[in-house]
Amino acid sequence: MDMQTVSCRCLSCPAPSAPAAASAATPRILGGVLSGPLAPGPRRRDAIRKSWMQYPGVGTQLTVCFALGSRALTKRKRKSLDAPDVMWLDVDEPKILTMSKVFAWWHAASKSMHWFTHAVKIDDDSYVHVPNLLADVTAAAARAPHLCYAPIAHAGYNPSIFRMCGWSWQRSMTAWRSRGCEARGMSPPFAFPLGAFQLLSSSLVRMLGASEEVAAFARAANASDAFRGGRESNEDVALGYWLWKLRRRHDLNVSYVAINSRATNLGCFRNGGLYQQPKADAIVIHRIKGASGMHYVWRRLERNMSHDAISCARDAEIELPKGAFIFDKSMERKVRSGEAVVEFNQKTSTISMRFVNMRLPKALRDAPELFFGAKAKGRGGSNLQNLSKDGKGL
Repeated sequence: MDMQTVSCRCLSCPAPSAPAAASAATPRILGGVLSGPLAPGPRRRDAIRKSWMQYPGVGTQLTVCFALGSRALTKRKRKSLDAPDVMWLDVDEPKILTMSKVFAWWHAASKSMHWFTHAVKIDDDSYVHVPNLLADVTAAAARAPHLCYAPIAHAGYNPSIFRMCGWSWQRSMTAWRSRGCEARGMSPPFAFPLGAFQLLSSSLVRMLGASEEVAAFARAANASDAFRGGRESNEDVALGYWLWKLRRRHDLNVSYVAINSRATNLGCFRNGGLYQQPKADAIVIHRIKGASGMHYVWRRLERNMSHDAISCARDAEIELPKGAFIFDKSMERKVRSGEAVVEFNQKTSTISMRFVNMRLPKALRDAPELFFGAKAKGRGGSNLQNLSKDGKGL
C-alpha cells in the first residue's frame, strides 16, 4: 500500500497487515476539510475538488476527506451530499464551528493513523498549495517526530469556562499579565495552531484521540451556556491547550513549526500584513469566501495569470460587497482601459476610485455609495470610501 492511492472510503480503511505502510521519510498526510451540509459548503467542496485537489500528490501523499456533521439530516439529504471523499461525523452542524466537530475530526483521524504519518485539519475556505506543503512537511518531519505545523499564535486558557486570555503573536507574558489572566484562572500562555490549517504528527493525533479527558471536555463545551447565541468557541486555542497539557503529561518534545508568513488571508486589493495577494511560495491561503475564489487562486498560481484585484474580490467575495458597481461590466472596462483608476491605501484599508477625463456615470452622481454596493463597509473590514472625478472628492 506504500505510495498507492487509498481507494477505500475516507477513514473506513481496514488496518494494514504491515503497520509501517507510511514512513517518516515520505510523509503521508490525512487531510480533513471541515465543511457544512448547507450553503456555501457544497459549492466550496466542488471548487476544492476542481482546484487544489488537482495537484500532484493528492491521493498518494495527501488523502483529502470532507468532514460533515450527520445529526439532524434526513436520509434523503445525507444521500444527496454523500460522496467517496465525504466522511460523516456524529455531530450537529450549527452556524459556527463547534468543539464537538473539531475534536470529533481528530478522534476519527486517530483511528486511521496506521495509514498516515500526519493529519491536518483544514477550513473549507482555505486553498492548499499541495506541492509546497509536501516539500516543507517532508523537511520538517525529518527533524521533528512530534510535529505541530501551522500558523502559530499564543494565549492562556481556562477550560472550565472555555475562554482564552492574553492572545499574542509572540511568545510573551506581557499580554497575559496586562489583561489579568492569572486572576481569571487562565493557564500560562502556550503556542496554539490557528484554525485555518493545523497539521499534527501521528503521535499527537493518537494522543488526542485516546484521551477521554479531551472527549469529555468537547462534550462539556458544547453543552455549556457559553456557546449559546453563536459565540465563537475558540476551538483552535482549546486544541493548543490540550496539546500543551498532554505533551507535558507524556513528556513529549513537541516541535512547533510556524508557517505564518506562508499561511495568510487572501488579499485582493489588500497586500500587506495578514492579507496577501496569492504568492508562489504560499502553503495555505485562507478567507476565500466565494467558491469561485478557489478557481481564481488556482489560475493565478498554476496558470501564471496576472493578479486582477477586481476579479479576485468578486470571485472570492471579499473586500467589496456583491452588489458593488465596480463589478458592472462597463465599469470593469473603464478600469481596465485606464478611464477609471481604483486605488487602495494599505495603511488605512481604504479603497478609492477616480475618473480620468470622463463624466461620472449618472448612477454614481446620484448615489456615489453605489460604487461599493448597498453598504458603506464591505466584507473583511475594509473601509470602502472615496469616489472622485479627476482626483477631486465629490
